[in-house]
Amino acid sequence: MARCEGKNRDGDQCKRGVRGDTRFCHVHEPEKDQAAGNEDDVAAEDLELLDLAPILLAGVMAVGVMLLLRGFGKW
Repeated sequence: MARCEGKNRDGDQCKRGVRGDTRFCHVHEPEKDQAAGNEDDVAAEDLELLDLAPILLAGVMAVGVMLLLRGFGKW
């Protein structure tokens, strides 16, 4: 069985066997690494303060309505 061409954290060659038609094991498959990396990058880019503004505004408005109704004795 051929050895995986991937590198571990220490920089040494991986000791696992290759998987299928690739030159890498299940841990070091390039497609898997690229897809996981892209998802993390997209998730980090998607979460910004301007994206949270509508949620925060809705929360503030809900608290305001609750306090207004409480002042009128309806709550």
